[in-house]
Amino acid sequence: MSDFDQVMRKVGDVLDVVDNAIRKNDYSNMSRDIGDVFSRDSDPKTASGTQRETLSQQQARMQQYRERAAAARREQAQRAAQASERVVRPDNRTLNDGTGYYRGGHMQQNPYRNPGNGGDVRHTAPAPRKPDPYFAPVQSSAGKRLLAGLGITGAVICGFIGILIGVPAVIGALAGRFSVAALSMAVFFGLGAAASALFARAQKKAADLIDRYAKYKGIMSKKLYEDTKAIADQMDLPVETVIKELKQLTLERKFKQGHFDLDEKTFIASDEIYQQYLDTQIRATELRKQQEETEKENGKLPSEVRAVIERGSEYIEQIRLARVEIEDPAIRKKIAGIERTSSSIYEELRERGRLTDNLMTFTDYYLPTTAKLVAAYEEMEEQTVQGENVLAARAEIEGSLDTINEAFEKLLDSFYKEKAMDVSSDISVMKTLMKQEGLTPDDLEAMRQEQAAQAVSAAETAEGAQAQAQTMTLEGF
Repeated sequence: MSDFDQVMRKVGDVLDVVDNAIRKNDYSNMSRDIGDVFSRDSDPKTASGTQRETLSQQQARMQQYRERAAAARREQAQRAAQASERVVRPDNRTLNDGTGYYRGGHMQQNPYRNPGNGGDVRHTAPAPRKPDPYFAPVQSSAGKRLLAGLGITGAVICGFIGILIGVPAVIGALAGRFSVAALSMAVFFGLGAAASALFARAQKKAADLIDRYAKYKGIMSKKLYEDTKAIADQMDLPVETVIKELKQLTLERKFKQGHFDLDEKTFIASDEIYQQYLDTQIRATELRKQQEETEKENGKLPSEVRAVIERGSEYIEQIRLARVEIEDPAIRKKIAGIERTSSSIYEELRERGRLTDNLMTFTDYYLPTTAKLVAAYEEMEEQTVQGENVLAARAEIEGSLDTINEAFEKLLDSFYKEKAMDVSSDISVMKTLMKQEGLTPDDLEAMRQEQAAQAVSAAETAEGAQAQAQTMTLEGF
């Protein structure tokens, strides 16, 4: 067989492989089969046993392949034209009946086709990614640096031209050949060089800030707030520079929810956290005002009264700290009642401004003993092994809490009893004075009746006088 016949036979075999892949719609083994076509004739044994085709037979097979390929293209075009259902993918590609997709009018292999079962695997389009509520996307600084390079280039060119024009112009002016045009051009290019240099500097600073924003974002994304000094240490920049750049990035909406605290010592990247900070500041301000008012009021009290109030406040704080660690809600409720009653007792002491024996006993014995009992209960509750003795001690403390609260309430009520007596005495004195002045309800009613009787008597007197006057007038006629 001639070399030409061998080449044509191989071409025919390759066309058969391609035709078979098109009919099966399976291209996975096509490259391997084509390689086998070219490798099997290299083996003499295989070549000698292969049936040789004539040139006319090979040409006939090529013609058949062309016809089959044309028929396949017509069939694909017909399916594409008759496809009634289209599925639009997120990348703007439209799927047809499962054999492929069309993009720009050309048939492409369907990436969503499952070759194992010959059908489509229709994937649900992924949900659009929500934008970051705290940070803007990090952008590239290449554009800014390109502009900075152009600015530097412009500055160099303008400066060089300005020097070329300006130096001869100055020399000529010194020699008496003054040229306004030359000097004007030199000034113009000099100003152009300065403007280009300023532009390049601004673009470089903007590019540097874009690069640093990525680092700022990495720092702030951990917990959405950070101390400005800690940020400066991580950025290796002065604190003043960091504060200035964070403000600028916030104005540029890089930090969409950026805020500083009142002292600019903390930067916050969340509106929610910033609102919590403001609420905390408001509460702290109110507490400071209350503390100042309390200290001001305590300053007016005798020293022994202030000392008792301070000791009592310390015991109440010890009770509160132990209460928050106790898990039993019923016990916590009882202890909270003791705290409220104790605080009310010292408020009354602050208003009275004088000590009594029962108050001294309350401060020096009852309250510190209660604090020890509550602390002991909290410690026993934490024990992993709740033995008989522990349970008995806890039950005894639980029962004593009600007794303690009732005793404290009676002590507080005794203060109100004195107030009630004072109020009763004031009311009695007021009634006495009103009686003396004739302002009691009985006196007022008697006064109203007397005034009514006087009015009736005056009316009768007036009527009698009028009748007498009429009689005298008639007698005169």
